[in-house]
Amino acid sequence: MGYCKKLKLCSNCLTFKSHTIDKCRAKLCKICTKPHNTILCSKDSNDSKSDSQTENELPSISSNNAIVPATQAVLLPTAIVYVKDINGISQNCRLLIDSASQGSFIRESCVNSLQLNRTKANISVDGLSSRKVGRVAGSVKLQTTSQFNKNASITVDALITPKITCDLPQCPVDASVLKTFKQLQLADVNCHQPGPIDIRLGADVFGEIMLSGHLNVSGISASESIFGWVILGKTKGISQTITSNHASCNAVEFELDKFWQLKEISNIKPYTQEETACENHFIQTFSRDSTGRFAVKFPFRKSSNELTNLIQEDLRLPNASLSIDDDTANTLGILWHPASDVFSFKVNSLFLELTLTKNTLLSTIAKTFDPLGWLSPITIQSKLLTQKLWKYQLQCGMKSFLQALQTNGRHYQRTYYLSKISKYLFHDPDKEIPPDGFSDASEKAYAAVIYCHSVSNTGQIKVQLVIAKTKVAPLKTISLPRLELCGALLLSKLMDFTCKAFDIPISQSHFHTDSTIVLAWIGSHASRWKTFVANRVAKIQTLSSPTQWHHVSGNENPADLATRGVSSSALLTSVWLCGPEFLYNECSFHPESSVPTLNDSVSTLNDPVPEERCCVQSTIAANHLPNSNDLFQKYSSLSKLKRAAAYCLRFVNNCRNSKDKVTGFLNTSELTNAINVLIKSVQFIVFNNEINALKINQALSCRSKILSLNPFLDNSGILRVGGRLRHANIAYGHKHPILLPKGHILTDLIVRHYHEILLHACPQLVQSSIQEQYWIIGYNNQEAVADFGLMKEYQTVLDKELSKNVLDDDDVNRKWESTKRSILSTTEKILKRERAPIIQDWFDNECRAATENKNKAYKKMINRKFTRNATEEYKQTRSNEKRLHKSKKKCHKENLLEEVERLKSSNESRAFYRAVNKEHKDFKPKTTLCKDKNRGIISEKEKVIERWVEHFNQLLKTGTQTPSQVIIEAPAEEYEEEDLIETPTIDEVQDIIDKLKNHKAAGPDEIPSELIKYGGKKLTRIIYEIIILIWESETVPKEWNLGILCPVHKKGDALNCENYRGISLLCIAY
Repeated sequence: MGYCKKLKLCSNCLTFKSHTIDKCRAKLCKICTKPHNTILCSKDSNDSKSDSQTENELPSISSNNAIVPATQAVLLPTAIVYVKDINGISQNCRLLIDSASQGSFIRESCVNSLQLNRTKANISVDGLSSRKVGRVAGSVKLQTTSQFNKNASITVDALITPKITCDLPQCPVDASVLKTFKQLQLADVNCHQPGPIDIRLGADVFGEIMLSGHLNVSGISASESIFGWVILGKTKGISQTITSNHASCNAVEFELDKFWQLKEISNIKPYTQEETACENHFIQTFSRDSTGRFAVKFPFRKSSNELTNLIQEDLRLPNASLSIDDDTANTLGILWHPASDVFSFKVNSLFLELTLTKNTLLSTIAKTFDPLGWLSPITIQSKLLTQKLWKYQLQCGMKSFLQALQTNGRHYQRTYYLSKISKYLFHDPDKEIPPDGFSDASEKAYAAVIYCHSVSNTGQIKVQLVIAKTKVAPLKTISLPRLELCGALLLSKLMDFTCKAFDIPISQSHFHTDSTIVLAWIGSHASRWKTFVANRVAKIQTLSSPTQWHHVSGNENPADLATRGVSSSALLTSVWLCGPEFLYNECSFHPESSVPTLNDSVSTLNDPVPEERCCVQSTIAANHLPNSNDLFQKYSSLSKLKRAAAYCLRFVNNCRNSKDKVTGFLNTSELTNAINVLIKSVQFIVFNNEINALKINQALSCRSKILSLNPFLDNSGILRVGGRLRHANIAYGHKHPILLPKGHILTDLIVRHYHEILLHACPQLVQSSIQEQYWIIGYNNQEAVADFGLMKEYQTVLDKELSKNVLDDDDVNRKWESTKRSILSTTEKILKRERAPIIQDWFDNECRAATENKNKAYKKMINRKFTRNATEEYKQTRSNEKRLHKSKKKCHKENLLEEVERLKSSNESRAFYRAVNKEHKDFKPKTTLCKDKNRGIISEKEKVIERWVEHFNQLLKTGTQTPSQVIIEAPAEEYEEEDLIETPTIDEVQDIIDKLKNHKAAGPDEIPSELIKYGGKKLTRIIYEIIILIWESETVPKEWNLGILCPVHKKGDALNCENYRGISLLCIAY
């Protein structure tokens, strides 16, 4: 290894260092799996392997089975239980109760039959002598219920394994053994016969399963459980195996999980009948002597006639005494001093560990047992440290890891005692005062703490810390007022939990926070605020009243310590343990100060109120149709649009005038009124500024596009063209045509309507007919009419091609191929293929003329064989062209910047962003070059294509399939004939074709949507026949299964394929 370092070689691939060891792509060592070459590994592979396992150890669970000869059979505790499957139906399963197993298991075949939902679990299974025998196939959550008592059930998290153990017992046992326990209700009446084990319950639920009953007769024991009595022990017979089960799980994972669960506010679990009896017995019989010791009577069970005969009379428990000489006793991980009845904590140093790893760090953090949150100002630093490790993915040995540990872990640097936290809350109370709660938040965490205080007969006030909870702030950045609100919600839930435990009405308690914004939120109705604030305010107002909330200064708020964290020495001298000073005032237990409202906090009227919902008011003119664009897009002809609008207006008039309702067919006046309303709605949207100016008799803006047309409003409010023709002896519509904008849907429908009623006449005739009533601004009517004529020609030629090529065929692929050929051949004849021109806004006629002069000079120079005069002339024209293009482009950019600045100052946001993005050029991926996985440049065309194929194969790789046991097949009898979907109709196909969007990229068939949309009725009929063939044969054309992948760049290096995502272009017909 040292020789490699001397030569500056990579210790993994043994090449000269052009990369770091963590980026080396060579395989790891085959012996110890460390990042070095196998030939460099030490000969003692076992030591290396053990070192590797220390750092990369996976959670493991042992399942041990040993086969040795024996002369006696052994019964293990088994039971028959009910387990609910995915449908909630109970099924019989046989389980084994194993107190030596730290985890529970379930057989994989049992999971498949129950169809339970699995979750992933990365845990290895160890056998005898710690040999790995496999890994689990996931975990499930199941509910086991007793076959005798439906209320006796337990929920278990079990790991899935192919097989738990062999059939138990190993050999048949004489049934006479069970006659001794015939009076008992056995959990498994066939426990003497060999049978498979479906479930094994370990020590994680052993305490909840087993009860206090126990019998021992002739070496065979019977123990009482919630499933019934289980039998275990040696019996007569010959058994060939001894089964020993043991399980051990990774402690860090479970301890850390319990550490986080401990910080949640748990729901109060109702007492069972036995627990209630135990509680009442303790209250009725306990006492305390002069030495401070507690005394309570033993709770003897009532005698059972069935069990009396089984108890041996000569057995008697001798008298025994119990004494505790230690000063302290460990109670649930907390040190309790019985003499003074106080609690204390002892936290061992983290730095005493020999090896500092993530596991040792998390193990030390998880061992801090603080169920009531008394050490919250200290444990919050552990939570923040854990969050920082995962947020920045810090590893042991990294500089940032050590800095984080040094900054956030000072409270672990020495062993300390935090002592004298009183256990007795109400000290001889004559007057019990409701608890006070405090909440606060910082950018890192938010917390809540509750204090309980009482007044003795002598007037002494005692304030005691009851409970506290802390939570770290989420990784997503949230404003400080929102975190303060989360702290207030945490306090409300914690106070509700505390009041239920003390049997105190929560309406008598007091809440304190130092955030005036939170107090104002709570004081107003929840519907006033945005969703985040509204949901939490509603929950707070459900648990408490706004009158119970008070303001407290930050210096007197003890919850502030739990949001920032303090050392143990500072905690002893702070207000955390004893509470703020005003709690010791018997007259007033909360500060009487006026709480400022949000309106007081807002400096000016223009400042928005924090988290207040925005109220949007919209005004709709009565003489215009709302959502007119949606109405225009629904109809493809002007006549249908007019009739639909006329019926809508009739409905409105009938609703207003219920006495004089209009019925029957539409008349001419209703149709005329409908087209006028449609025209006014379009003009109101496009020419809004001009209409408003004309209504108040103001001059139009010099920038108006219709200024030269001298527009005016007629008696109906329609914008028309003015001018000198007002005295001409012609029709009114011809003198003053109606103004219409270019490119609107209504304008296109009017042009198409005139083209059809004139039987597809020449463009000049159609244009003159339109101008007798309408004036379309900036619209070349001849081009529009030519487009309709071109569409008609396309439909005519396509009908002939389809009649010639497409025949009656039952094969879907052949019929689609012939249809596609007909469409493409017709397109080649009628439309031809043209390359889309590159349009530049600054490239005008002057630039076009300069480019033509340059091209002429170039041809002249070539024809004259590069003479001096011709060459000089070409150079001069080329220089003039470049100078002109540069000046035009610069002038265009300056005008664009001025326009953007004007739009910004006038608050026209949409037009502003449209102008900003106008010069944005779409990024085109470089498909001629790319990089391979090793960051090398690839230039060969075939290899470039292979690299793109490899990238998209990896990107579009499908995930794991749904397990077959989760799929539920519906019964066949639920589907009847009338529920089946009917065959598509030609009207449905026509409706879908009409809804196709234009200007969409074509797929592999090279047929855009316009060629299908405007193909005519013949093409629609053939497409309908193809759909019917697909419906009947349940197969689609092969080409419809293909798509074109277009790489779209996201960010980063443009040559790296991993920085691209793909867009699939499918066939439009599909």
